[in-house]
Amino acid sequence: GCQWQHVRYDHQLDMKREIVVDALDRIGGLGHINVRPMLASTDQLEYRNHARFTISRPPRDREEAWRPGRLGYVHRETRRYVEIDRCLLMAPWINESLAALQGHVAETTQLSLRYGANTGDWLLQPTMRAAEVPMVSGQKHYTESLLGHTFQVSSPSFFQVNTKQAEQMAVMVIDALQLTGCETVVDAYAGVGTFAVLVSDTAAQVIAVEESSAALADAHVNVEGLDNVELQRAKTEDVLMEICTPAASANVRVILDPPRAGCMPGTLAALIAAPPERIVYASCDPETLARDLKVLTDGPFRIESVQPI
Repeated sequence: GCQWQHVRYDHQLDMKREIVVDALDRIGGLGHINVRPMLASTDQLEYRNHARFTISRPPRDREEAWRPGRLGYVHRETRRYVEIDRCLLMAPWINESLAALQGHVAETTQLSLRYGANTGDWLLQPTMRAAEVPMVSGQKHYTESLLGHTFQVSSPSFFQVNTKQAEQMAVMVIDALQLTGCETVVDAYAGVGTFAVLVSDTAAQVIAVEESSAALADAHVNVEGLDNVELQRAKTEDVLMEICTPAASANVRVILDPPRAGCMPGTLAALIAAPPERIVYASCDPETLARDLKVLTDGPFRIESVQPI
């Protein structure tokens, strides 16, 4: 994010790799694991497809100049509002929208813009009532395309913020699963069904597990027409205990893509009780990744590779 922009990009990659190496060693006791070089982003700037802005409010002391309905961020240390005219990380469309909305959105305190880099579709939340707002707002969802598949993403649902890197990561996950067409893939923490859809071409069966009702509603739309994909609103550990039986686990692959908190203990326990042949773990937090990998490697698993992206 913003706090990295003063660092030369090739050095950023080295530093970020070291964050992963440190977490694996310090938390997981996995200092012997070879961590591959960081997979760089093709776009160093203008890659983010999702922006959350704070709207200006009258200052408490009223001594500062104040312009209503302006978009900005919150200073990470002082927690005070900081107006911006352009964000170097955001997709050009978001910056164009930011300029168009400045001074016209005083009716809200927070504003979210999401943009489909491969579709041109977009979403502006919340619904704006003021006549001077120059954009249609209040869309329930937008669409984005990855590797030729189109996904519906509702306002509360998670989606990767760097579209090109999401495609690179999806290719990595598919390759690491080593599917032959005979396997059952469990997509744990499936979200809107991204991985479930993308592996459906090469898996015999895909079972996507998600607890969020909003994400699951999107997933139902996204898997429509895919006869080998089953959606379940359930706890991941319950599904794994049912599917990863000793008789069947050799033909099972599991994708773990949890939120920052990492996997629930029951999920890890279920994997250890009846180990699938392969797990691919996509993590957005090196520390919880290291914690979970320690549990799995204390059990029957070994780490084949760690690829930071």
